[in-house]
Amino acid sequence: MPSARAFVLLFSFQYAGVHPAPVAATVGPECYEAGVMSAPELIEIRRYPVKSMLGEILPSTFLGEKGIPGDRAWATRDEKRGGIRGAKQIPQLMRFQARHMDDAAPLITAPDGESCAASAQDVNQWLSVKLDHPVTLWPILPAENVEHYRRGAPDNDDFEQELRTVFGRLPGEPLPDLSEFAELLEFESPPGTYFDAFPLMLMSRQSLATLTAAAPNSKFDVRRFRPNLLLDFPEGNGAYPEQALVGKVLRLGDAV
Repeated sequence: MPSARAFVLLFSFQYAGVHPAPVAATVGPECYEAGVMSAPELIEIRRYPVKSMLGEILPSTFLGEKGIPGDRAWATRDEKRGGIRGAKQIPQLMRFQARHMDDAAPLITAPDGESCAASAQDVNQWLSVKLDHPVTLWPILPAENVEHYRRGAPDNDDFEQELRTVFGRLPGEPLPDLSEFAELLEFESPPGTYFDAFPLMLMSRQSLATLTAAAPNSKFDVRRFRPNLLLDFPEGNGAYPEQALVGKVLRLGDAV
């Protein structure tokens, strides 16, 4: 069974062909996949204003070529190692929560309950103290600023072991095929974005139930997987029903 971290990436890679139009999508039964399987229900819409931090549930949203507006719009840069860092390298980031505010700069809340706006002058010092690690907080920069997105120094001199750490693979588990994602080996994210690979991630309740059944002593919290859209397939459609959507057209409200 793939680890939680690898499972997230698996879904991210496989939904590259979904290109939603910039129209409203709302939570409700109008979410369906045309003509192939029973219509799934859109249960939740989630946005993560800061990469690798907890996010927020939205009642409705717009979908565009870059996914949900404001999703992964900010990220932390490791001032010790270099490069944009996420929870794979700084896991304590996932104990922080970010909420979008009217001024477009998210409000970050630390595990101790204290909050600081991403636009505050002292946010870098505040976040570094809370994380006990030197970081700076950055909004998305233009794709031309390639040095901003270039990977920092590896944690391990063994390249294969470094990949196993990044993808959460145990010894003996196969690594994903990255032949089509060469830039991900050079950059922390596609330049111009803070996504791992693609701008929208889908996950189903059935997948969470399948993982729970396979490892009943583990807790598979949907927040750990960080999907943008949580679906429910009322007629089952297999252990991981969203896999059948690969290469198909998905309609969410008026977004296709």
